Amino acid sequence: MSKKALISVLFAVIILAAALFTITRITSPEGVKPKPEATDGVSEEDYSRFFSSPEASNAPSMSEASGASSTRYEPVHPVNIGSEGVYSPVTLHHFVPENLRFTYFEILNRLKNYEKDIVLSRAVSEDDFLHILIYIRDFNPELFFIDWSLYNYKATSDSKITEVNFTFFEGDTGQMAASLESKVKSVVEQANRYPNLFERELFVHDWLINNVTYLVDEKNTGSAYGALVESKARCEGYARAFQLIMLRLGVPTLSVIGTAENERHMWNAVDLYGEYYFVDVTFDDDANEKNITSYSEQEISHSCFNITDEVLLRTHIVSPSGSSDKYGAYQNLVLPECNSNQFNYFRIRGLAVKNLNQFKYVLERNASNKRACVLFEGEMPSPEELQSAFRDFFEDVYSYGGYSIYYTPVTSPVFKRNVYEISWTVN
Repeated sequence: MSKKALISVLFAVIILAAALFTITRITSPEGVKPKPEATDGVSEEDYSRFFSSPEASNAPSMSEASGASSTRYEPVHPVNIGSEGVYSPVTLHHFVPENLRFTYFEILNRLKNYEKDIVLSRAVSEDDFLHILIYIRDFNPELFFIDWSLYNYKATSDSKITEVNFTFFEGDTGQMAASLESKVKSVVEQANRYPNLFERELFVHDWLINNVTYLVDEKNTGSAYGALVESKARCEGYARAFQLIMLRLGVPTLSVIGTAENERHMWNAVDLYGEYYFVDVTFDDDANEKNITSYSEQEISHSCFNITDEVLLRTHIVSPSGSSDKYGAYQNLVLPECNSNQFNYFRIRGLAVKNLNQFKYVLERNASNKRACVLFEGEMPSPEELQSAFRDFFEDVYSYGGYSIYYTPVTSPVFKRNVYEISWTVN
C-alpha cells in the first residue's frame, strides 16, 4: 500500500471513531467512584482522540510557531488572593439546636473517652435522640471507630430514651485514634505552609487524590481513618477525611449526603470566606483509572472543586432533610445554599472563559504544558464550535507541525459541568 493510501485509510478510521465514540461512567456496588468504560473499540482512557492534523515532521516549539502572540486573543488572568495567617481549628457544634446541646455534648464527650455504654442524665424523645446521633456522627469525623448502624437504646414507657449502647469497630481504638491524629497534624502542617485558605483547601483536595486509593468493600474505607492512615477510601472516607482536615484548618466544612449516578454518595460543603461551596473529592479522583500514582495540579481534575448548587445538581441529587431511615443515613440536618462562584477553582486560576476567543487564550497560555482544563461560563459551545476553535488555534500556533488532541467526551459528567479537559501532542 502506498504512503498516500495509508494516510487516507488512517484518516477514515479516525473520522469513523470520532463519529461513533461514546463513553459512559460506571460505578462500583457502593456507587460513587466514576470509571470510564470504553466502547466502539476506543481504549479505556479519560481522554478520547478528537482529531489529528495532517502528518508533518520537525514541528516548531511554541516560541517558534508562526505568528504566535498572546495579544491575538481576549485575555483571562488568574486571581491573586494574597496571604493571610494561620487559623485556629473550628467545630460545628453551633449548628446543634440549643434544646439538644446538653445531651449532644454528654454523649460526645463520653464517646471521646471510648465509653460504649452511656446512661443519659436527661431522657430525650426518640426523634431528638436520632437527631443528636446524626449531629454527632456528621460533625465529628474523628469518631471513626463507631458503627453507627449497630447501636441499642433503652426507653421508658412513654418512649423517652434513657440509655444507649454503642458498638465499636475491631481494633485498638486508642492507638488507631493516635495514628489518625498524627496524620491529621502532618497534613494540616503542610497545608498551612500555603498563603491563604483557598490554596490550603486546594492542597488538601489534591493531597487526598494523590495519597488515597479508591476502594469500596474493605474495612475502614468509609472513615477518615481509612483514608488518612490506611490510604484507602470510598466516597464517605474521602468526605470525612476532607472535613476533618478542613475543620482543623479553621474552615467550617460539612459532609453532604445524597446520590450520584443512582448510587449512594457523600461529598462536602465548605464555608470559604463567608460563602459555601460544594467539593467532591471522590468525583475529582480518577488517578486509579489512569494508573497514575502522583498528579501535578495541572493533571488533577477540579471540576467539582468549589462549585454551586446549580452546577452540582447536573450530576448529583442532594438528599432532603428528614427521612424515615432509622439510622438517619439520608438525612442532611444542615444543608447550606451554595450560590457563589467567587472561589471556584477555574476562576481563581484564570481558566474560566466566556467565549471561544478567551478559550483560545487559555490554550495559548498553556501551550508549554500541552494541556488545559477550561470552564465555560454560560452556554457550552457545541462540539462543532469547539472543533473549529481547536483548529484555528492549533493551526496558528503549530503551523508546520502535526498534532493530535484528546478531550473530555461530551457524554462525561465533567462535560455536564461545562468543563473541558484537553491535552495534545505535537509530532
